[in-house]
Amino acid sequence: MSGSRLRGVGRLGACLLALAAPTALLAQQPTPVVVRGTVTEQSAGTPVMAANVTVKHGSARTQTDERGEFTLRVGSPTDTLVVSRIGFERVEVPLAGRSAVAVALTRTAVQLSEMVVVGYGTQRREDVTGSIVSVDSTRLRDRPGTSVLDALQGAAPGVTIRTAGAGAEPELSVMIRGRHSITANTDPLVVLDGIPYNGSLAEINPNDIASIEVLKDASAAAIYGSRGANGVILITSKQGNGAPRSRTRARWACRRSRTCPA
Repeated sequence: MSGSRLRGVGRLGACLLALAAPTALLAQQPTPVVVRGTVTEQSAGTPVMAANVTVKHGSARTQTDERGEFTLRVGSPTDTLVVSRIGFERVEVPLAGRSAVAVALTRTAVQLSEMVVVGYGTQRREDVTGSIVSVDSTRLRDRPGTSVLDALQGAAPGVTIRTAGAGAEPELSVMIRGRHSITANTDPLVVLDGIPYNGSLAEINPNDIASIEVLKDASAAAIYGSRGANGVILITSKQGNGAPRSRTRARWACRRSRTCPA
């Protein structure tokens, strides 16, 4: 075989390889697929709405509708979906060639000891930026006194309790961060279980109180308006837990009369 013929065969082989290379690359590229699925709560089986569904290490994302269903176009049938929602544990679901998936989310427990009442709900203690003082039921129970103000005296910084009179039931007044006006009323707003309380604090039994929060800065006015200008005292009462129980306490005494000698 002559050299010119060998060179011609070599050129033909090179052309065939050049034509076959793009076809091989196209065959190796993954085919995008459309994945449909449902997201439910594991314990109750109810649909989870507004759950975030994303592709791991990808940009595609969507949310579930009111029926807990979603549709997402992914780049490869071997991708992994990440399903998350506030209040539920994050779940990763490998597709493994599937185009339909069913995801069950588990609720996460919230430690109530890490929460604090802020007037419009509860927040995590580390997320609160306002000035809030909390007094729990243990401290109220350990302090002597028959009034809520007696228990608050010296227990909350920035809260001043004054005695305006004398007698068996002296009139007590409370000020938060000092006097704000010379002639106007300086009493703070009292909110009992979410409802403004216009009565006297002396009428509330300290044994029925679960916790007390005192809002001392301008955030109180942002929540309650001008009524919270002097601060806000949030009182949360104890709630029933478990089966009803009754407790009865009784005392008895016996007296014996004696005849005194003449």
